Amino acid sequence: MSLYCIILLLLSLLGAVSAAAVLGFGKSSPAARSLAAYNAVFALWCFGQFMGEISPSPGSVLFWTRFNLTFAVLIPLTFLTFVYSFLGIRSERGPVLAGLALITAVFLSFIPTGYFIEQILPTEYFRFYPKGGPVYLIFLIAFAAVTAIGFAELIRAFRGSSGTKRNQTAYIMLASFIGFGGGALWFLPAFGFDIYPVGIFIVPFYLFIAAYAGLRHNLLDLNIVLKKGIAYSVMSLIRPASGKPDPSRFEDLAGIGVLAASIAHEIKNPLTAIKGMVQSLPQNADDRDFMESFNDIVPRQIEKINSSIERLLSSVRSRTVVEGPSKIEEFTLEEVLDDILFMIRMDCERAGIIIEKTAGPPSKLTGDKGLLSQAFFNIIINAMQAMPSGGRLGVNVSGAVVDVSDTGQGISKENVRKIFEPFFSGREGGTGMGLSIAAGIIEGAGGKIEVESREGKGTRFKIMF
Repeated sequence: MSLYCIILLLLSLLGAVSAAAVLGFGKSSPAARSLAAYNAVFALWCFGQFMGEISPSPGSVLFWTRFNLTFAVLIPLTFLTFVYSFLGIRSERGPVLAGLALITAVFLSFIPTGYFIEQILPTEYFRFYPKGGPVYLIFLIAFAAVTAIGFAELIRAFRGSSGTKRNQTAYIMLASFIGFGGGALWFLPAFGFDIYPVGIFIVPFYLFIAAYAGLRHNLLDLNIVLKKGIAYSVMSLIRPASGKPDPSRFEDLAGIGVLAASIAHEIKNPLTAIKGMVQSLPQNADDRDFMESFNDIVPRQIEKINSSIERLLSSVRSRTVVEGPSKIEEFTLEEVLDDILFMIRMDCERAGIIIEKTAGPPSKLTGDKGLLSQAFFNIIINAMQAMPSGGRLGVNVSGAVVDVSDTGQGISKENVRKIFEPFFSGREGGTGMGLSIAAGIIEGAGGKIEVESREGKGTRFKIMF
C-alpha cells in the first residue's frame, strides 16, 4: 500500500479520535461541539479517499468518491459554524448559516447524479479521479468563497483581540490555513493541473497545530474543562452530597481506574489488528478474498475503538463503571479464531512464528461474539509476545474447547497464580491487562480458563465452554 493511502487512513483515525475527545470533554461548549463536527467530517472525508484508493473496481471507486465528496460538501458549513461559535457570534450570524445550510443541501442532492460527477478517469498520479460536472465547478467556487468568509472573520477578530484570545485565534488561522491549503491541492486536477497529491503531507500539521494550541493556549478552554471534570469526578466519587467521605466509593473509583487501563488495552488491540492488515495490503491488493476480509475487518476494529472511548467517557460522566453493549448471536469458535489468525498472520511471519491450527467438529455457541473475539485475541497476542525469537503457535479448536499453546519462555510457578490479576505483567512495557480481561470475558460467558506452563518450554491455555 502506498504512503499516500497510509497517511489517509491515519488522518481518518486521528480526526475521529480528535472529534471524540473534543466532544467528550467539552460538549457543553458550542465551539467544542462545532469543532467536533468539523473534525468528524474531516475524518470521514479522509476515510472515503482511502477506501477509494484501495477499491479494486471503477464502480466501487465511484461509490467511495461520492462518499468522500459528501463530506467535502459539508466542510465549508462545519468550518464556518465553528468559526462563528468560537468567536461568539453564532447567534447574530444565524441567517448566514441557515442560507449556507440550504445551499449545502442542494449540493448534496446533486452528488449521486452526473451533474456533480460525470465519471472517474485515471490520471498520472491518481488511479481514478472524478471528472466534475457543472455543479461540481459551482461547488468548488462556493467552497472557496465560504472559506474566505471564515478567514475574514478570524482576521477581523485577531486584529481586535489581545492576550489568550489573540493567541487562540492565531493558531486557529494557522491550522486552518495549513488544512485548507493542503486539502485544496487535491482539487487541482479538476482544473487540469495533474500534480502529485503533496497536500496529504501538509494536512497532518493541521491536527498537530490544533492539538498544540489546545495544550499550550487552552484552545476552547478544553484544558480547564478536562481538569475540572477529572477533579469533580474524583471528588464526587469520594465525597457524596452530605459532604462526609464515603469509603465505599473508593471501590467505584478503583473500578473506573481498572476500566481506564483495560480500555487502553482494548484500543491497542484493534490498532494492532489494523496495522497488520494495512501492512499486508501491498502484497494482497489484487487478492479479492483478502480485500473482502479487509473491508469487513478494518471497519469493525475502528468501531471497537469508538465503542471503547464512548464506554470510558460514559463511566466518567456517570461515576460508575459502564459496561459495553452486548450483541448476542450464534457462531462457532473456529469462526472467531480464523478471523484472529488472519489478522496476525503477517506479524507472525515477520517474527518467525509458525501457526499450527487444527480443528475438530464445530459446535454452535450463542453469546457476544465480539467480546469472545477480544478474549482470544488477548490470549493469542500474549502467546506471540512470549516468543520474541520465533517459535510455534498452536491453536486447536474442537467443539466448545480451545487450546492455545506456544514454545516461548514459559512462566514461573510463582507467577502462574498472578497472570490473571489486573496490572500484573511479566513483560517489560506490558499493561498487565490482557489476560485479566480475557479471563473476565470467558468466565462471564460461563466458560473456564486453565493454564499450564514450564519455564523455558512454553505455555498452554485451555478454554472450555
